[in-house]
Amino acid sequence: MNVAGMALILYQNDIILVSMNLLIRNIPTETHQKIRERAKKNHRSLNQEILFLLDEISFQETEEERIQKRREHLLQVSKRIDDIRKQINVFATCEEIDHAKKERRV
Repeated sequence: MNVAGMALILYQNDIILVSMNLLIRNIPTETHQKIRERAKKNHRSLNQEILFLLDEISFQETEEERIQKRREHLLQVSKRIDDIRKQINVFATCEEIDHAKKERRV
């Protein structure tokens, strides 16, 4: 559990509050300036803005997770289509479809 930059750790039935720190080195000047401007616009300190951004990123899905969800959704749709086809039990062949199209044109 994270509480305003602190971590609660349960150790032998005791709760210990530990401050979590992160050192980031070699931040490009342009990146630093953009984050600083963003913090000012959002009425936050630089540290608060960075924490906000890290929190936002930590809840975003990865590309792999998005692909997996999409794959699962498509499989569900495909299964539903197959179920509907089984219920209908009537299919037209390509030739029957072409013949019907020609009849309507005449």
